[in-house]
Amino acid sequence: MPPETTLLFKALVVAAVCLVQSPSFRAKALRRGPAGPPREARPPVGAGR
Repeated sequence: MPPETTLLFKALVVAAVCLVQSPSFRAKALRRGPAGPPREARPPVGAGR
C-alpha cells in the first residue's frame, strides 16, 4: 500500500472519530424514533445484585 493511501486512511479514521464524538452529529445520525425508556428510568447497572 503506498504511503499516500495510508495517510488518507488515517485521515478518514480521525475524521470519523471526531464526528462520532460530536453530540450534534450523533443526534442526527442516531435519530431512529423512540427506542425505549429514557436513561433516567433504566435501573443502574448491577442493581440486581
